[in-house]
Amino acid sequence: MWILLVWIVSTICYVPLYISQQGMAVPSIILNIKYFFVLVPFFLTLVFLLRNRAIKKWLIGMFELNIQVGALAFCLIIAVVGILFTNILTVQDWELHTLLVRMVYLFFMALIEEVVWRGYRLRMVIQNKKEVEAILFVSLEWAVWHLPMWIMRNLIGIGEIFFWILYTVIVGCVLGKIFLRYRNILVSILLHTIFNVFFLMPIHINMFVVLSILVAIIVFERIEGRLKK
Repeated sequence: MWILLVWIVSTICYVPLYISQQGMAVPSIILNIKYFFVLVPFFLTLVFLLRNRAIKKWLIGMFELNIQVGALAFCLIIAVVGILFTNILTVQDWELHTLLVRMVYLFFMALIEEVVWRGYRLRMVIQNKKEVEAILFVSLEWAVWHLPMWIMRNLIGIGEIFFWILYTVIVGCVLGKIFLRYRNILVSILLHTIFNVFFLMPIHINMFVVLSILVAIIVFERIEGRLKK
């Protein structure tokens, strides 16, 4: 029920924009509904949590552990990787003021998404599925949620949509793994922000780099698990 409501209501936010793109007059106040797109999952989550009297449990579950030095080091490494590849493969203006404004804005956007998709949805789904299945499942749901924005706002062609879905699923898997590993939503929020700010390469290159990061995480966890035995 939750995911269907999120998909439907979020899509409705971009319908006025789509109608406007077809040449029909739409009042600007109605067009502004598109800005609620990212807020829809958050507010619907609050409604479900209030109905079930689970706000406190949700908040506690997102901060089970303190932020570890290893988590911050990992985020720093990923940021450096993104900056290096982006500088090598594209031309970017890293003007400090613009960069800071972009980082603050995208941090809050990441916060709104992460407390919902990893902090709420992933923790709910993982109760009935294995970790890998839950991460993949929620990452795909998260990717599908982006479709109205990609198609109706960004005007991404059908041929490119597959790559955006695949890329977002991979990013979602990385964010899910990191959240479940460090048990603190601030780490996944920071990592999400880093992906949005510093990974500005063509989509197929982004996909390859982030997939490599995901593989590295999985390999590291397996080695770590064997060493603990």
